[in-house]
This record gives sequence, structure tokens and C-alpha cells, in this order.
Amino acid sequence: MVLMERIQIFKSKKYIQYFNFYTCLLLVFCLPFWSKILPPLIIVWIFTWLLEGDFKNRFKLKDNISPFLLIIGFYVWHAIGLFYTDNFKSGFFDLEVKMSIIVFPFLFLGVNYLFIKKRLIIFKTFVFGNLFAALMCTSIATYNVYIHFCGEGNSNEAFNTFFFYTGLSYFMHPSYFAMYLIFSLVIIEYLFYNKLITNNLLKAIYFSIALFFVVFIYFLSSRASIIAFLAISVGLLILYFYKTKKILIKIISLIILILIGFIMINNPRFTLMVKNDFSKNNIETVKILNTNKESSDAKTDESSNVRLQIWKSAINISSKNILLGVGTGDIKDALMAEYIKCNNKDAKKNNLNVHNQFLETQMGQGIIGFMLLTSLFFIAILRSYIDKNRLLFLFIIIIGINFLFESMLNTQAGVIFFSFFFSFLIFTVKKPVKGI
Repeated sequence: MVLMERIQIFKSKKYIQYFNFYTCLLLVFCLPFWSKILPPLIIVWIFTWLLEGDFKNRFKLKDNISPFLLIIGFYVWHAIGLFYTDNFKSGFFDLEVKMSIIVFPFLFLGVNYLFIKKRLIIFKTFVFGNLFAALMCTSIATYNVYIHFCGEGNSNEAFNTFFFYTGLSYFMHPSYFAMYLIFSLVIIEYLFYNKLITNNLLKAIYFSIALFFVVFIYFLSSRASIIAFLAISVGLLILYFYKTKKILIKIISLIILILIGFIMINNPRFTLMVKNDFSKNNIETVKILNTNKESSDAKTDESSNVRLQIWKSAINISSKNILLGVGTGDIKDALMAEYIKCNNKDAKKNNLNVHNQFLETQMGQGIIGFMLLTSLFFIAILRSYIDKNRLLFLFIIIIGINFLFESMLNTQAGVIFFSFFFSFLIFTVKKPVKGI
């Protein structure tokens, strides 16, 4: 009788573990296109995680204490910022948005064996979730162009509107979606490099997906992501040159990189930034294409001049609040006041944020918050070197470049992506082995 009860308990626990794992897979798959389902999925994941029990033996803090304390400390410091903020409502909302920063480290430190054994499936699920989202965006854009064309509109204007920048990224701001796609490309490259795909048909499928993502990133036209894409491409090319002795592969890789690089840097928005050509026609063109769905970015032409003025305002505020910052809830209020003071009408009118996560953290949480954030990057790079974890290293490069141009922890799309994969790669994915 006792034996039967133990068997029943074992089976129940096993079912819970599988439910827990597949909840995580659903979360990863839906991340690029179904934001409303993510909070309920996280709650279900937490609930099943708690049902597993055996917390004493599940937590693996021995080698993870430093990154765990840093990422938890980063969130806790934001919470402390509520004590000296005037806009408590805004501060509390900010903590709510960033809640996953403190949730995912606990979840991944205490995951069951499935997350170790089948961790490759999590990466693949993310790739196919992005593929589904990209195909949906393509279908919606095609339909919109067709409707516009049937209405006797200008076909070129319709294509530029619906197949470019925010017109193409239906589910989130293009900066976030492009970031997702670049990390998906890194995952695909990792699968090929480590020979984790042996079937020729699967190789062809993944290669086609990668090519589709590259084209999609071009049309998304996120300048930060183009920079990240080019930086990673150059880095990987150098790696291949160092590793391979086959001259033909080196030549082909170089030609492909030059072609892709040439195409990417000739993207209209990227060219606009590099040349700093802010003629009336250019600005009006970007305004037409700039319709944001998740942040205030799209309400402006986002020219380099405007962004530099915003950064200048943020630095002015930070210099007066170096140690503690202005407080978790007062960042936007302080910015608006500084915009008025500096006569930055465009930024004030469009209610723009800092467009730089490092500056935003420095301004809101002071030098302590800034050091906590940069320490996360430092320890991730150190861990990637020790564990020879290229995925973690490239993920941090992608995040770092995007943090330079966007306040990515202000939105669900940015904070869940960052906290999920940072925790997953730090606490679960260790030294590369066959099958990961």
C-alpha cells in the first residue's frame, strides 16, 4: 500500500514537471506575438513550480550566487527607489513591468531535470515562435497592401508603409522584434556550428528560416539591431576564419558578409542616421512609417539630433542626482521638466523616454543602479568565457547594443526577453555539450 502511494506520488510529480516545462515552452513560443497571454503563463509556471516541492535540493546556488544576488539586487534597488519618489503610481507600475526580473532567476535556479535534458527545445521553440510571428506580420502587411491597392492607392507608398519599420512589425515595436530575430539567428548559427542538426532536410529548413529572418530584419529597419547584426556577423566571421582551414569556406563567408553588410548599411533609416541627412522629405517619410504600438518611439522622427538632445537632458538630470537618482517613479516627470527647460519641443510633445537603458537607470536609480546593471553584463561575459558559452556572450552583445539605443526595460517585450534568457543562459545552460 505504501509502495503504491509512493508510485502515485512519483507519477503525479512527473506530470507536474512536464506541465511546468511545457508551460515554459508555450511562454517562449508566444513571446514574439501574444503579449497578453504571457503574464497568465508566468503565473501558471510559478504555480506548477511551487507544486513540485523539494526546494532544498532543487536550488543550485553554489556557482550562481553572484549573478543571482546581482539581478535580484537590481530589482530590489528599483523597489527602494519608491521610498524617495514623488510619483508613487508611476514607480509602482515600473516595478510591475519589471517583475519578471526577480521571478525568472528563482524559477531557473529551481528548474526540474527537463529544463536541462531538453533545453535545446526551448531555443528551437523560440526560433519557431519568431517564425510564426514574422509570417503573420508578412501576411498582415500583404493584406494591407492589397486593400490599399484595391482602393486605387499608390502601390509604392502602400509597400513602404506596410512592409517597412512599424508598418511591418504588427505585434511590437520593430526594435524589439528585430532583437528577437537576431538572437534567433544566433541560435540557428549555434545549431549548425555545433553540428546539432544532421538531417539535410532540417538543415535546408533552418537555412531558409535564417535567410528569411535576415531579410525581415532589413525591412524592420531597427538601426540598433542593424548595428548588432553587423557586429555579430563580423565577430562570427573572424571566428570561422580562425577555426577553419578551408580557403573556399573563408572566401564564401567573406563574400556573403560583404553582400549582407552592404545591403544592411544601405537601409534607408540606417543611411539617414549615418549621413545625418535630415531634410524635410526624409523626416516626413520616416514620420509616415513611424506608428508605434508599445512605446513612444514612433511618435517622432527619431532623428539622431533629437536623440542626442534627449541624452543631454538625461545627463543633466543624472549629474544632479548622482548617488540615488531621481527615484523609480520620477524619471518621466524629471525628463519632461528638463525638456521644457531646454526647449526640446519634439521630445516634450511626444513624451519620449531616454532611449538608452544605461542612462535611464543612472538617472532613475543613480550610480548604484547603474553599477548593478553594468555588473550583470560583466558577470555574464565572465561566465560566458569560463563556461565557453557562446550563446550567452552573443546574447549579451545583442542586449548591450540595444540598451545603448532603447530603454528596453520599460516594456514587457524588452524586460521578459532580457530576464528570461539571461536567467536561462546563466543558471541553466552551462558548458556546451552534445544535445544542448
